Amino acid sequence: MSTRRFSLIGPGRAGQSLGVALVSCGWTSGPVFGRRNDPRGALDSVDLCVLAVPDDAIADVASSIEPNDDTVLMHLSGATPLSALGDHRAASLHPLVSLADPIRGAAALRTAWFAIAGDDMAEHVANDLSGKSFHIADEDRALYHASAAVASNHLVVLLAQVERLANMVGVPMEAFLPLIRGTIDNVEDLGAQRALTGPAARGDMETIRRHRDALASHPDELALYNDLVRDAQHLAGIEAAD
Repeated sequence: MSTRRFSLIGPGRAGQSLGVALVSCGWTSGPVFGRRNDPRGALDSVDLCVLAVPDDAIADVASSIEPNDDTVLMHLSGATPLSALGDHRAASLHPLVSLADPIRGAAALRTAWFAIAGDDMAEHVANDLSGKSFHIADEDRALYHASAAVASNHLVVLLAQVERLANMVGVPMEAFLPLIRGTIDNVEDLGAQRALTGPAARGDMETIRRHRDALASHPDELALYNDLVRDAQHLAGIEAAD
């Protein structure tokens, strides 16, 4: 059980979630700094300072903090390079979970996957949370974070289309959730290519034509459908056809 002590700059959803999670696994909570607080002494008398501010504020806030070689300054950004923390004893920990609120977020952080960089403290935090971790180099952070955005944000965009199309024919969104969860399970078990099913995967252009005809009066929905059909055919190794 850890007896380390941490401070927190930026008590938003991510910062509070990690703070609650750390306390739940034995850490001691120190000072919390919000927008109206001066963070210069945030590294005093703690082992770790969690910097949970918006990405575009990380470098400015880090530069305003008085250095302390005994304390690690750790940001939670996926895309921001470690170099944004300047000359501090720096680390980065990006959780691959959605942190909607502090209580659910704290629970999600236990056993989560984390992208880590810099000081070994990041790995210690991941281990204390019973999580799994992998290292990301500064030059790979933007591409890594793009993959995370696709996995979460873009998936929500696709599910929003399911919801819209289902509403058009009076089918509740909840009817599709088992199908969605089953598909994700198949990707986990088989990989994306082998998990792909449906008309695009089997080259059933007649069914695809019917889908397109049904969507013809909804050009925005049709455009998204066509983009994804093309990519599904590519994944399946089938030559796309209009």
